[in-house]
Amino acid sequence: MLNGRMVVAAALALALILGLGAVGSAQSRVAVMDLAFVIDESRAGKEGNMILQAAVAERQAQVSAMEDRLLELETSLADNTLTDAERAERLASLEAAALEYSETVARFQSELEQLVQSLRGQIVSDVSVVVQMIAQEREIDLILDVNQAYYYREAIDVTLDVIQRYDELFDAARDAGE
Repeated sequence: MLNGRMVVAAALALALILGLGAVGSAQSRVAVMDLAFVIDESRAGKEGNMILQAAVAERQAQVSAMEDRLLELETSLADNTLTDAERAERLASLEAAALEYSETVARFQSELEQLVQSLRGQIVSDVSVVVQMIAQEREIDLILDVNQAYYYREAIDVTLDVIQRYDELFDAARDAGE
């Protein structure tokens, strides 16, 4: 009976060792990618930044014109020849223009935040597809953002590969659309 238990214990130990060995030999492949760098350096990211800069410039021109009008109204109040009625009218105009300015600036900020979210969301969605393609081709099990890794060897960084593939696909999609 003791020999039977020893045989069973030995068989279980052997199975455990073999099982652990099999798990250990099935290593996961991990890579990293710098998403912020991909967004900044890819053609799509650069185009998105140009779209954003144009939107900011357009709105800044409108805000600057409103600021000039506010300054003009404020300066006109310093005129000592104004009657009380004229001064009250100009003050009311200044207050209305200031309110319009505040509302416009708030609206522009909201519009720009929405534009940033939309552009970033589209790029992140596209990059996700590219990352999946590279992971499947290279049999990579997990790709982390470099900001989530305390340490990694440069050999596992696929950032430049992602940018290259994304640019190729971006150009192909643009050419197909023309």
